[in-house]
Amino acid sequence: MFQDMRTKYNAEQKSSPTPSQESLASLAPPPSPEHPLGPAAPFCPKPFCVYAGHTSDLLDISWSKNYFVLSSSMDKTVRLWHISRGECLCCFQHIDFVTAIVFHPRDDRYFLSGSLDGKLRLWNIPDKKVAVWNEVDGKTKLITAANFCQNGKFAVVGTYDGRCIFYTTHQLKYHTQIDVRSTRGKNCGRKISGIEPMPNDDKILVTSNDSRIRLYDLRDLNLSCKYKARSRRRSRTTASTS
Repeated sequence: MFQDMRTKYNAEQKSSPTPSQESLASLAPPPSPEHPLGPAAPFCPKPFCVYAGHTSDLLDISWSKNYFVLSSSMDKTVRLWHISRGECLCCFQHIDFVTAIVFHPRDDRYFLSGSLDGKLRLWNIPDKKVAVWNEVDGKTKLITAANFCQNGKFAVVGTYDGRCIFYTTHQLKYHTQIDVRSTRGKNCGRKISGIEPMPNDDKILVTSNDSRIRLYDLRDLNLSCKYKARSRRRSRTTASTS
């Protein structure tokens, strides 16, 4: 799948932008649909704001508590936005597709990025540089999901071969890992598509492309519960909590 993405990107012959090349502004919103939603609809048919700047498909988005937005793309960059501004505030260059990004839950001056080069990076936004980084071990190093857990104490990444790997946030040192698989081992090695910490609890929701949502207890790393969804081959499944 990722090789197909690279082929598509290379065929478009688009170079990755740099901060000096940025000349971005909000675009005019698209016209309203022919059949606008009624007053009881949960979303307004007209977008609040539209940003442009990436030169290829978006792969992930993260919101901060202070209304900053991060976007990552196949153009190998992460871009920082704010809802009060029409232009890109900063561009963070990577060497491969950036598949996962997330703000630190307690300090949005920092964010975590995961890339297909197998590296997870903790970025310092004011300094515009990587504060600390580490690389995933194993034959398959492709990072496909990332998040923080336990209120930012640990950073956790999901891999293409079905592992959730935990690192201490301070130095990104390896802590432990969970091999996400069925109890019979039938669905082992499936790509991790989402990681979501449970608020005020030592548990995380992990989604994978075997159409399962698994709830793990971080105190003993045991599987607490499993939910099975309808089988889908190409769509990305993620879970969230209310």
